Amino acid sequence: MRINYLRIEDIEEETRRLLRNSGQDSSIPVDVESIIERHLELAIVPILNLMRDYGIDGFTSGDWSEIAIDENIYMNIETRCRSTLGHEIGHLVLHREQLQTESERFGIVSVEDWIRFYRAMDDGTRSRFEYQGYIFSGLLLVPSEHLIAAYEREEASLLRVVDEAKSNGLVRDDYLDSAIEYLATRLAPQFYVSTEVIRKRIENSGLIARIP
Repeated sequence: MRINYLRIEDIEEETRRLLRNSGQDSSIPVDVESIIERHLELAIVPILNLMRDYGIDGFTSGDWSEIAIDENIYMNIETRCRSTLGHEIGHLVLHREQLQTESERFGIVSVEDWIRFYRAMDDGTRSRFEYQGYIFSGLLLVPSEHLIAAYEREEASLLRVVDEAKSNGLVRDDYLDSAIEYLATRLAPQFYVSTEVIRKRIENSGLIARIP
């Protein structure tokens, strides 16, 4: 299977189109389950011990009818659930043509079929496949325009943290990581995502340059 290199800007355009077409572009948190069930018309199917037994959070069925997800993650870990669902939507949007071909080749019906297909990828292909799904999920759940607006709402409190660090003799390289973590902690609950997702979005959105 060949996975093309994609720019983050190209992936973001796909997430914007999906958010717009599904009516999820105007507010946060993005209702990712509504996108799956109402717009894409897929079922979400929790599977007991999917992570424990197979080492994966979720996967999309070969016939494009459902997204399977580990039951414990689905029921108990909301931020991880949302990221997993966003990740699977990413594969559906970005890689559907390639996956369709491989689904027919491997006969992907069960989770075992999916694992067999996944392990058959070479390292470079698998890396691009997962990276693009990860980036798509972050852009879908934390749209840039809403991220910027949320940053601006928190900017005054962030600047107080920065000023305190500077008053203690620290330079930007010394306090930048803790400033990003402070901001991520403030923003993550607004988007219903983990602080790790927000940290990555701060970095790849260019907002990191706005931290003095």
